[in-house]
Parts: sequence; structure tokens; C-alpha cells
Amino acid sequence: MDIGKIDGAHEPFLNQPRQQEGQRRRQAEELQQSDKVNISAEAQKAAEVARLVSLVKQIPDVRQDRVAQARARIEGQSPQDEGVNRTVAQRLLDDLL
Repeated sequence: MDIGKIDGAHEPFLNQPRQQEGQRRRQAEELQQSDKVNISAEAQKAAEVARLVSLVKQIPDVRQDRVAQARARIEGQSPQDEGVNRTVAQRLLDDLL
């Protein structure tokens, strides 16, 4: 029977000197400086795609400047120009459907 162990862990040696505070701090700093993170190329691409998707979602579906231009052109047309009106109407329907 071994009294020096508790659940397989040894008791600390009482005869060993305690580490000085400065030595412990240096060891902790060395450990912190050695930590590194490597991001895989696949993860970097996924992050770039997510960033681009976010940018695209901010763009409005309807370009108001183009709508205003089309409206001005339509309103500026004479009612006799049926060919232009039909083309515009057909393109609008095609776009909606």
C-alpha cells in the first residue's frame, strides 16, 4: 500500500523549493508567446465568400436610377410610338415572370 498517492496522483514534495514568482512569470510568458493559430486555405476562402455574400446582400434588388431613367424615357415618348411601348412592356413582363 502506497500512502503517498491519492487516486494515482503523487503528493507534492515538501523538500523542493518553491519556484520564485519571476521564474513562474517567465515560464508563463514563454508559453503565451509560443501559441499560434493557423487558418486553413479552405477556411480563408469560406470567410471571403461569406464577406462577399454579405456585401451582395446590401445591394438593393432594384436600381432606382435605372427605373427613373426608364420612366423618364417612357413619359417622354409620344403615345403614337406603340413599338417602343410594346417592347418596354414585354421586357417588364419578362423580367417579372
